[in-house]
Amino acid sequence: MLSVPLTPFELSRFIDAHREEWAQERLVRRIIWENSEYLTFLNRGPTPDPQYHIGPCDELFLQQEGELHLHYLEGTERKLVVLRPGQMLFLPQGVPHSPRRPEGSWTVVVERKRQPGQVDRFIWICAECSRQLDVIEAGGGPTDTRASDVPPFVTEVHQRLRALGSCPDCGAPVPV
Repeated sequence: MLSVPLTPFELSRFIDAHREEWAQERLVRRIIWENSEYLTFLNRGPTPDPQYHIGPCDELFLQQEGELHLHYLEGTERKLVVLRPGQMLFLPQGVPHSPRRPEGSWTVVVERKRQPGQVDRFIWICAECSRQLDVIEAGGGPTDTRASDVPPFVTEVHQRLRALGSCPDCGAPVPV
């Protein structure tokens, strides 16, 4: 935990103080607050993988610097919301979304900690026809992450996608 209750947290100063360190370490996520039923974390771009996350809790996004390209699905229809500095977005639970950040993008995300039995789902879809190519469930919620820290389940899915090679419906290459 970086932030202390009832003490102002200077987010801009924190980002400025750690910008180079994070770039050198390839850190993409840092937990700011986790000592309540909520998690608050800071993500930076670039975002390494195009999978869609389906969370069991609502999420709140606050764009600090750069842009956040939040791809999401309504049924099988792909949609996009672009957040710019100072903008916020409420994302209801269960909406498949893929936050994609270019280099220089910094986003604060607030969500509830996972309760027993709650799991996060991750899906990979065809970029052309939106067919679901793979899905996996994982528990635990967000942690501090480096760009090179690929969870084992992502590695497993990438192996399956490489073996698949192309979308069974439209023939487009798979997103690995």
